[in-house]
Amino acid sequence: MAGPLTQASQTAQSFADISYLLRECVADEQLRLLRDNISALAKALDLAVGARRHRRDANTIARRAGALAQELRQHQAVLCSPEAGWKTMYEWASYQRALRELAQAVQRWREALAQRSSHEGAAFDQMEQWAWRALGEGLLLLDMYQQGAGLVMSSTPEEPPSPPSPQRSSWWQAVLQRWQRWH
Repeated sequence: MAGPLTQASQTAQSFADISYLLRECVADEQLRLLRDNISALAKALDLAVGARRHRRDANTIARRAGALAQELRQHQAVLCSPEAGWKTMYEWASYQRALRELAQAVQRWREALAQRSSHEGAAFDQMEQWAWRALGEGLLLLDMYQQGAGLVMSSTPEEPPSPPSPQRSSWWQAVLQRWQRWH
């Protein structure tokens, strides 16, 4: 019988599912920092998207969108900290680009909310697409860093990484399928 992490990894269909997965699987301090920050971003996304999808009042939605924008700024600050070992990785640059696009999409959505624009729905959809893209890039960065790709500067030879577990493969397939639906 599969455990709750295995089941969640195979059905990562919400931002909350991603947040749960991230809380369950990291040991290293730098990894924990990255994981916690991606998890906090996923939680802020889940709250903002949930408020919008459940048609909460406009003030609640605007407040959640504002909290999401704030979380994005805090997340960027952590990612760019001088001691961050992931900054030399290709995946980091891709994640940064996706986060910038997400931040711009969040800003457009907030503006549409404030103006009560008829384009608010389209702005929301675009923001949600960029959210999935950014989280996918963040999870890839986390996974690659966790597998040792973040230790590029290491002078000691390491054993080759083991192949991904079937759990990780099925989880990535679920994330990729969700991402591909938006493209």
